[in-house]
Parts: sequence; C-alpha cells; structure tokens
Amino acid sequence: MNPDKIKQMGYVALGLWVILAGIAGYMAYEASSARSEAESTLEQENDAFRRFNDAPVFPSPASIAGVKTNEPMDGAWYEAAFALAGRGDEDLPAETPSVFKQRLQSVVRKLQNLPGEANGKLSQPTFFFGFETFLGEADALPLPAEIPLLAEQLHFIEHFGEILAEAGVCEVKALTRVVPKTDGECARHRDYTVTFSSRPAGMVRVLNALAADHRFVAVDGLAFRETGDSITARLAGDEEKKAAESRRGRGRGRGRRGDDAPAENEEGKKENRVVTDPTVNSVFDVTMTLKVYDFRTPPEDPEENKSKKKKRGAR
Repeated sequence: MNPDKIKQMGYVALGLWVILAGIAGYMAYEASSARSEAESTLEQENDAFRRFNDAPVFPSPASIAGVKTNEPMDGAWYEAAFALAGRGDEDLPAETPSVFKQRLQSVVRKLQNLPGEANGKLSQPTFFFGFETFLGEADALPLPAEIPLLAEQLHFIEHFGEILAEAGVCEVKALTRVVPKTDGECARHRDYTVTFSSRPAGMVRVLNALAADHRFVAVDGLAFRETGDSITARLAGDEEKKAAESRRGRGRGRGRRGDDAPAENEEGKKENRVVTDPTVNSVFDVTMTLKVYDFRTPPEDPEENKSKKKKRGAR
C-alpha cells in the first residue's frame, strides 16, 4: 500500500478520535454542569426551608383580632356552663355540733318515714342513711371541724332519699359516704355508694331523676341482680345452703326417688332461672356509685396553707 495513503488514513482516524473525544468531553461537562446546578438549586431550597422553619413565629394581626373578638364570647359561654353545672351548689350555714346533731336526727327520721315497702317505709328503723357513727348505738357528737363536710353530705342524702321515695323504690338497704376527693381545680366531688331494692321501673325512674337533677350528679357505677337469686348467692359463698340442699337430696334418694325427682327439677328451674323478659316485675337489688360535683371555690385549708409557707421558707 502507498505510504501516502497510509499516512492519510492515519490522519483521518486521528481526526475522528479527536472529534469523538471532544464530544465525550462536552457531554461529561454538560452532565457535571447539570448536576452542579441541581445540587445548587437543592441547597437553595433547603436553605429557604430552614430559614422558614427556624424563623420565629408571630401571630398575624388578623389572628390577634379574632382572639380578642372571641374572648367575650368564650368567657360568657364558660360562665354560663359553670353556672348551669353548679346550679345545685349551696352554701350551708355554720352550725355547732349540738345543733347539727339535732338536725341530723330530724332529717334521718324524715327519711326513714318516707313511703316504701319496708313495713310501708323507705327503710328499717335501724337504718341511719350512712350516719351510723353519730346515731343509733354509737350516738357520738361530731367534731366542729367535721361539720361542714357532714352538712354537705346530709344535704345531698336528704335530697337523694326524696328522689328514691318519689321513684317508688322498695327499700334503701345500705348507704356509704366515701372519703372526699378533689378533681383538679374545677370541681370537688363527694362519692356515695347506695344499695336499694326496686322493681325495674323504679330503677329507671331513679336514673332519669338523677340525669335531670339540679345537682351535677354522675352515676359512676351500676349493678343489679334479682333479689334472692340463688346463683348469685352461691357465687358469693353461700356454702351452708349448698350443704343443706345436698343433705336434702341424699334423703330423697333413700325414699321414692322417682316420685320426687320431677318436683325437685321444677323447683330448681324456678329458683335458678335467668330473667330475660323485659316486662318482668321482679324486685332487684340495685347498687349505685354516685359522684356529686361541687363547683364552688373550695375554702382554704389552714393546715395546707401552713405547709405551703413552710415549703417556701425551706427554699
């Protein structure tokens, strides 16, 4: 082959290689520039987000104006709701122990004589509506420091007893005044647990009356069972009754078992039946746990104030 042609072909190949290298270099430069530009844009956006996110927040004039406009409306709503919830709260007059004891005796006698089905009364003569410590055999005189709380409790129990009588319950069997508690700074509540016997209609009337009552009363717990229910009695540990039934069963086994078996089965069905008929009019034992809220500002406790002053002095 002619050396000139070989040299010419080499120049052509070199030129093509230079062109291809230039194109590749340009493409690499373009890619690098695009990446740098994208990274720069991303960094700018991140900087803008950080400036926005870390900047101090100030309410706008519109939001400030809205808050000021809503303040009177919110205050009026709060006062109305507080007044509605506390419409039954009353400030009771201060009494000496002897005066309170006389009033306690009078109120409990009135409650005992309200209409019911315990010999025509709401309770037995020996039931003192949670004040056994001061009436009956104990007959103690309350301390002056106890009277404000006792007066509040007696005031509600008198009202609640009237509700039970109007609802037509059969008999009040137990009433416990639970240790008082405090719910935050809004309201105090007094807790009570009461057990009474009633037919279903009377129990419903009691619940409706509490829901519509002028005091803020919450039914915190409710349980009921048919009075004399043998299943519940055995679950509660009536071992003596089970032993008697067992002895009676063994005695029947020695006699004419075939004649007595059907009667025993029928009696068992009557005693142990599960009541599912909503129209049943049986008497139930009802246990309620009540929370009675008081929205008045609680009086300052001198002892608590002393302890606070001591703590501040220690600091």
